[in-house]
Amino acid sequence: MNLHPLSRPMLCLLSLLLLTPGMGLAATPRSTLLPSTVGGPRGLETPHALRLLEEPQAAGVAPARPPRPHAVFRVAAELGVGTLAGVGLGLVGARIGTSRCPPPTSMDAPDHCTLYPLTGLWLGSSLGFALGVWGGGTLLGGEGHLLHTLGGMALGLALGAGAFALTDGTITAFSGAALLLPYALSVVAFEVSSSVRLQPLVSITPKGDTVLGLAGRF
Repeated sequence: MNLHPLSRPMLCLLSLLLLTPGMGLAATPRSTLLPSTVGGPRGLETPHALRLLEEPQAAGVAPARPPRPHAVFRVAAELGVGTLAGVGLGLVGARIGTSRCPPPTSMDAPDHCTLYPLTGLWLGSSLGFALGVWGGGTLLGGEGHLLHTLGGMALGLALGAGAFALTDGTITAFSGAALLLPYALSVVAFEVSSSVRLQPLVSITPKGDTVLGLAGRF
């Protein structure tokens, strides 16, 4: 094939341009070019691969905690499960209290034993409610302690029994409200122990003295 006289110089010039460093890369798509490392040879590098999943977390880094349900839903679960457990153990307590009643003096005399069944019902329902509060709250992300919940229940029982004794064993507005304290204080104790964390703290002063204390998170 006969070439034009000017074609040979043009082919030589194009060949030199393609062999010149950096000029041949101009035809490469920009998406495949990455900056060269400092001090290393310049040229093409392997492009980053597309990833559908996130990178695995570095060793020693704690995974992100899942979001906790709203406090309204947690308290609703505490009340619901606590009520079911309270009714169950309350019936058991009432049955035990009934068995402690003394026999009637005669066959025709009515049975006036109501204190034992009611006391068993109150104690059993208080314990069941406290256990249900702890179980329901824990299922929905609560971090309260069982012992703290039972402690709140015990405090409510003591206050309720004291108010009942002050009214000479009669149910009034004051003593009736006080009898509800074991249930209310169980929820309060669980929620407070969920949001408060105490741990021992030891520090050394500039003079060399050791100070002991408690550090808390609220």
